[in-house]
Amino acid sequence: MERDYKINLSYLYSLRNAFMNSKNKKYDDDIITLNNLINKLKGYEVKRKKISPYLQLETDAIIKPYLDAFYQQVKVFNSIGSYFEEPLVPKYKSILLTDIDVVNLAKEFFHEQGSFYYYSISDYLAHGNERMCFFKPNNLSEGEINIIRNTDEVFLLAPNYRNITKLSITIHELQHVIDYYNNPEFSLNPVISETAALFMEMIGCDWINKKLDLNPEETEKRKFSVYSIVKREALDVESKTDIIESYNELENHTRSDVDQMLIDDDISDEYFRWAFAVPLVANYNYQIAYYIAIELYFIYKKDKRYALSILQDIIINGSDDNIFCLLGKYNIILNASTLKYEDEMAKVLKI
Repeated sequence: MERDYKINLSYLYSLRNAFMNSKNKKYDDDIITLNNLINKLKGYEVKRKKISPYLQLETDAIIKPYLDAFYQQVKVFNSIGSYFEEPLVPKYKSILLTDIDVVNLAKEFFHEQGSFYYYSISDYLAHGNERMCFFKPNNLSEGEINIIRNTDEVFLLAPNYRNITKLSITIHELQHVIDYYNNPEFSLNPVISETAALFMEMIGCDWINKKLDLNPEETEKRKFSVYSIVKREALDVESKTDIIESYNELENHTRSDVDQMLIDDDISDEYFRWAFAVPLVANYNYQIAYYIAIELYFIYKKDKRYALSILQDIIINGSDDNIFCLLGKYNIILNASTLKYEDEMAKVLKI
């Protein structure tokens, strides 16, 4: 079926070739982004350079002290509510939403959130058929944006699911677009950027449920699925931190010393390689952002304008370095509402 929204590959090729022919180093990052984007649109897996888990462990051990404030929040989160051995993989009701349906609904949703959010992307959505693509679902991406900084263009990819997640993921990714246009440095502050997107998807799910008059279970499945993924990763953060602490206690840090440490601590080589394929700092991005999003969610339910004004402040003035100070300004305590959030979802889903 011909897609309503698709990104012109010929344009991407011409842009990439122009950057390459210029031989100017300022285009290097954009060339990499364009190559990755082209490969994704063609359905190819983007190969990323793999770092040795031993080297990643060594790097994480150096960075760990700077993440202790974040780690305390992860421990609190893990102490609250249920334990999820595996992330929930929900079965959604089939709902056919065309590309145009999704964009129009997203436009209406952001319009209801106020001028700051809507007008930040009104021009973008007006030309969305050139900048957005709903691709056949695969294991390569669950939605993303690709920024070409030298032309100030943002290309949005979202999976063409035949259920409500096609819309909820689009709302999530469009919030990233809003972040970029209001704070071009947002990509350097992943906690801030994910806070806004996760929050918007949370309230977006509630909005979708009412707008499309769905069984509440449909949107709660999506919210609970994301929650269980975050919970699983939080448990991995604790496990990785334990490994780092054991590593720091070693007298020597040779590979053989690390291997013996893993044996002594009953950690499989498979888990070690999987866990340290991702930097520890990256594990925290969704964790802290998600905890903030939950608190904003309950503020929103009481006072919509106030919650959205807090988020606007976070988007414009927040950074991963000052986030705790910014939360203190609004007396927001992380994980204060986590159990309530889980209970609300569990009640709807009868689990």
